[in-house]
Amino acid sequence: MKAQTGGTQDTADMYTKENVLNQLLTAEGFYVETVANKIEATAEATILSAGMDVRQTGSINIPILSVSQGTGSGTAKLRRKAEGRGVVYKWQMSGDPFTDTSWADAGEGSLATFEVTGLRPVTRHWFRVAVITGNEQNEFSDPVTFVVS
Repeated sequence: MKAQTGGTQDTADMYTKENVLNQLLTAEGFYVETVANKIEATAEATILSAGMDVRQTGSINIPILSVSQGTGSGTAKLRRKAEGRGVVYKWQMSGDPFTDTSWADAGEGSLATFEVTGLRPVTRHWFRVAVITGNEQNEFSDPVTFVVS
């Protein structure tokens, strides 16, 4: 109410408090996601017990790209829907938030799985992949995010 009837300072205070709240809620979401990613079998229960909603994915809609915890701290395992033989997968990653110019090559290979190492723990990272057939590279997948533990 003060933002409508108050002065410039009251409006500025309102936006500052809103920004702090958004940062706290985002941090809480990162924390719950990190804890849930540690044990896949109880991930849904962990998220629900934190009072948050679980994004549902149907079994028919197999994601083109998914990310899970890698073999150790600071690693992430990327999986892409396989395209068959004779293709190369180009993996890229970015920090949070990503921009058109923030993407860096993470690696290439003929397998539809790839493990990224050397990532900063408890940090959100973004990943995407493109398929290369012959000399032609397809567009990159939609980016997916993951909080590395």
